[in-house]
Amino acid sequence: MIDHLRIFHIEWLWPVVIVSSILFIGLVIKEVIRKNKRQVLFRIFFSVLMIATTSFLILQLQVSKHHSYNYVAILTPDFKESQLDSLIALYPKLKKLAISADFPQNITNDAGFILGNGIAIHDLNKMNPSSFQFLSGNPLNGVVKLNYNKSPIEEESIELIGRFHDQTNYSKKIYLELDGIVLDSALLKGKNQAFRLNSKAHSSGDFIYSVVCKDSIGNVITADPLPVTILKKKLKHILFINQFPTFEIKYLKNYLSEEGHQVLVRNELSANKFKFEFYNTQAKSLRYVNTDLLSIIDLVIVDSESLNKLSNSELLALKNAMSKQGLGLFIFPDENYLKRKPSRIWDAFSFIAWPENQALKQYTSIEIAPYKINHGLLTTPLVKSEKGNTIAAANNVGKGKIGTSLIRNSYYLWLSGQKKEYKKLWNEVISAVMSESYDQSVELINSEPVFSSNIPYKLVIDSNKDSSNLTNQLHDFPLVKELYSRKWTTMIWPENHAWNNIAIADTVRTSYFVNDNSWDVMKAFKKRQANSVYFAKQQAIENNIVKENIKWEDANYWLLFCLFILSAGYLWLEPKL
Repeated sequence: MIDHLRIFHIEWLWPVVIVSSILFIGLVIKEVIRKNKRQVLFRIFFSVLMIATTSFLILQLQVSKHHSYNYVAILTPDFKESQLDSLIALYPKLKKLAISADFPQNITNDAGFILGNGIAIHDLNKMNPSSFQFLSGNPLNGVVKLNYNKSPIEEESIELIGRFHDQTNYSKKIYLELDGIVLDSALLKGKNQAFRLNSKAHSSGDFIYSVVCKDSIGNVITADPLPVTILKKKLKHILFINQFPTFEIKYLKNYLSEEGHQVLVRNELSANKFKFEFYNTQAKSLRYVNTDLLSIIDLVIVDSESLNKLSNSELLALKNAMSKQGLGLFIFPDENYLKRKPSRIWDAFSFIAWPENQALKQYTSIEIAPYKINHGLLTTPLVKSEKGNTIAAANNVGKGKIGTSLIRNSYYLWLSGQKKEYKKLWNEVISAVMSESYDQSVELINSEPVFSSNIPYKLVIDSNKDSSNLTNQLHDFPLVKELYSRKWTTMIWPENHAWNNIAIADTVRTSYFVNDNSWDVMKAFKKRQANSVYFAKQQAIENNIVKENIKWEDANYWLLFCLFILSAGYLWLEPKL
């Protein structure tokens, strides 16, 4: 009989057992010390009944509907014939249903097995996870994972990090190509190998690269498109205000000037004595920070000591430029800045002392101040330590942003020849604080390189404007605003193959590439992962008897409720009778 019952919220079992035990002990003690011992056994019995029915209602007791062997085997692409044969041997009346793309509505009330790659991810919520077992299909051969920057800026590196599954031990090569020209390659050996490919983004525009795998004699095994939107580099006016030039600031200044940005530097040598430097721009008056100067500046990088020495008029000009024109402000904090109590607009962050050693996962040689940045409502983490502490962040101030960092000696990366890593680190931090970087943005969420037609994808719009100003090509898709956020979301179903664009008010756009006949191995791998999680643990059937698959449904809660009312009513009425 007990095989026909199960607990749905099994993760709540121990908390419920502990609380129920404490409650039972309390009720028993109450009855023992009670003067009137009449019907004490009945009272204890109904106490147990009340506690048990309450526990079952919380844990959601389920019962098996039937024990019929008329199950269904849903056959999706790449299913194993051996698995199907084993199931037929165990369940002679097994029904077979082959599906490829369209989800059949008539299977939602069935019970049985899913073989192969599984149900499409966006259709999983239509299935009852407790009524099916997922049995993964034939081994996959190809690229199963791939991460890369889909929208690099001109002159940046396009870096691909992926994993290749192969059931043979023959050596292969994987190539990154553009218009048939090989840009990079990597040798593949073994059944499960990581790979890395690199290339440089030269000119802006939408490009279709290719990821091609070939065997040892040059035969193509797989070839998949890799869409990349290379963004035009936007050169900025950047102003450095320093009390004294540290190595950290010096190397950051050199990096930004080498990137082509127009860099202006004001170093204070002593009281009211300054040294001015100009890179990629003509000399300008930097003695005073005023409205005229800030009108041409996109980002101000300042150490906290210099910030404290600015006059009230300079601080007011800085505040207005941030709030109204979208100026970015990046602060190099000293110990006093990290310890002070937030009281000004510049104090956009609060810091918590963190005495333990911190490190960046990819940059272990970098020193980090013994603090972490506390998360505020408007705080955007930019860089996190290995332990998950935020060590670089940005905060919104009107149209602009304030950023800061606890990184202290990143220039060691540059000195040790890791210029690429240095540029990547600071590009992530500085670009997030640059003016215009937070005005508006649109992103179409997809973990794969290409999009498939007629499949829903989540569109996220980041903007502080009204929804009526955001719609362009989105009039058929209602926008939903997230609470206490600038984000708007909707779902879209791509239709047109090749390149597509989504724009906001003709100013901000995102490009995406639709192709239904590519990256099949990766799609199958992700689908299998999602099905394994949704239908609990994947069950092996080779050389094992498959556990009988039973359709479960909620127990009769009316009976449990009536027993609860009966027991609670008795315990309440008995002393009064």
